[in-house]
Amino acid sequence: MLHVDMWMTGQVWGNTHFDFASTSARGMSGGIICIWNNLAFIKHRILCNENYVVVEGLWIPNNLKIMWIAVYAPQSLSAKIPLWASLVTIIANWDGILVVIGDFNEVREASKRFGSHFNERQADIFNMFISNASLNDVSLGGYKLTWTDKWG
Repeated sequence: MLHVDMWMTGQVWGNTHFDFASTSARGMSGGIICIWNNLAFIKHRILCNENYVVVEGLWIPNNLKIMWIAVYAPQSLSAKIPLWASLVTIIANWDGILVVIGDFNEVREASKRFGSHFNERQADIFNMFISNASLNDVSLGGYKLTWTDKWG
């Protein structure tokens, strides 16, 4: 969507206890939207660019500072490298709980690539980003590969 408004977001959320931050669609990218319950989380700062939305604030139930980063990475390595550097800087300057989620358009190892070419150099750069940002890759449950085409 080119523009996300309060009314449309409320229709998705289902009640009036929310706040949100978003980036607009660009080309084939649908943009990013982050929605949260404003009775449980109070935002202090939002930082957006075309590839991420950062929301800093207070998690009320535990009185914890938390930063959420939702990422939609570009396809090209030349665009990913400055994205990774930017995220490392943002993360390094944060001293609270951190959650980074999204589509990084990259895999860490060859076994995660099915039906397409594995690029070891790109995986090494991505793994270096994860290490430099002191992130932990949390294994998700479900199917091994989440993308499929019409032939399965």
